Amino acid sequence: YCGVCDREMPPRSHHCVLCKRCVLVREHHCFFLGTCIGGNNLKSFCQLLFFISSGCLLALILCLRYLNLVHLSLAFGFFIMELNVVVVGFVASTSFLAWHVFLICTGLTSYEFYTKKL
Repeated sequence: YCGVCDREMPPRSHHCVLCKRCVLVREHHCFFLGTCIGGNNLKSFCQLLFFISSGCLLALILCLRYLNLVHLSLAFGFFIMELNVVVVGFVASTSFLAWHVFLICTGLTSYEFYTKKL
């Protein structure tokens, strides 16, 4: 039973104060997408993370491929800044994807993992 919505809710549902509704198998509220990630859109969210990781990996490969060409130019400082952004984006998105694959394989949500509530 959800005290905020004042109605019955299915098992593994949780109320999101930001979305102001109960979400079935609620994973987390994504501030980048502006919605809750749950049972209905978890697959699409993981696909998004995969494509972000793939795009960052491609950008990283292209940056490293053209490192010798840029090394002697005046844009080297900008190139290093861009390379740092790509590396941070790749590490963050790949780590987040790996975390969600782990949660899917264990059959838990991040809320259940951190609160130990099933």
